[in-house]
Parts: sequence; C-alpha cells; structure tokens
Amino acid sequence: MSSSRGIPVQRLVFYFTEVLYEKIDSETGIITSKGLGKKPEDPLQALKCRDTILITFYEELPLCQITKFAGIQALVEHVAEARQVHIIDLEIRNGIHCITLMQALSTRCKNPIEHLKITAVGIKSKEKIEEMGRSLTTFAQSLNMHFSFTLSWQ
Repeated sequence: MSSSRGIPVQRLVFYFTEVLYEKIDSETGIITSKGLGKKPEDPLQALKCRDTILITFYEELPLCQITKFAGIQALVEHVAEARQVHIIDLEIRNGIHCITLMQALSTRCKNPIEHLKITAVGIKSKEKIEEMGRSLTTFAQSLNMHFSFTLSWQ
C-alpha cells in the first residue's frame, strides 16, 4: 500500500507512482491532474489488455519481442556479478518476460545465480497472478533454480 503519510517505503511508492502517472500522461498527451485538478482515468487500467490480444501482438510484431529481449539483456548485464537477484515487477501481466529472464540467468556460467526472487505488485486479477507465480515456480524447478515468488496486492 502507498501513502503520502506512511512509512518511508510507502511514501517512496506513493511519490514514485505519482511521477510515473505524470510521465505516462505527458507521453500519451492526456491532460494530467496538475492541469485540470483530476485524472481522466487510471493509466494502468487504460494499458490493460487481454492475454490473447497480447500474445497475438507479440507474435505479429517481432519489434515488440526485440525490445523485450533488449530490456531483459540490460537487466542480465546489470546483475552480472550478483548471486541473489530480487525483481519487483509493477506490471507482470502474463510473465513471459520472466521466463526469458529466468532462462538467461540460469545459463550464465560465471557467477551462477543462487536465488531469484520476483515480487509482483498486483492491482487486478489476483488469481491469474497467483497462477502465473505457480507456473514460474514450476519452470524454475525445471531449470534447477532457487526461486521464490511473492505477490504484493494493492
């Protein structure tokens, strides 16, 4: 939970979220709360789409896959020396990117990963995120990777 008056972590999440909303609104051309005194809609809700649409999108547009892989590669390079990695995913959706990340981390020979933890911050479809977490856990077992998945529900 985020709060402008809570403990330091809650305040950090609150202000980070506000800045993120402003950034999304300015990039998409939506007038922000600073402009009219109210937000027209929640940007996270506006960006939601069904899994089938998303999968079709990935299949039809390879550029989207390339950008995902580039982002994952940047993460892998950033944690190249780390033996324990904790990822906080603010929009985990179907977790396809997590599978690719897990594969990349499990195959590195130098500095093998000891533990990967993924925390999904959820605001919708708790059951789907929990199911996806179980699938990721099963996948990690097939890679012989020490893995934990937690859900932070809003």
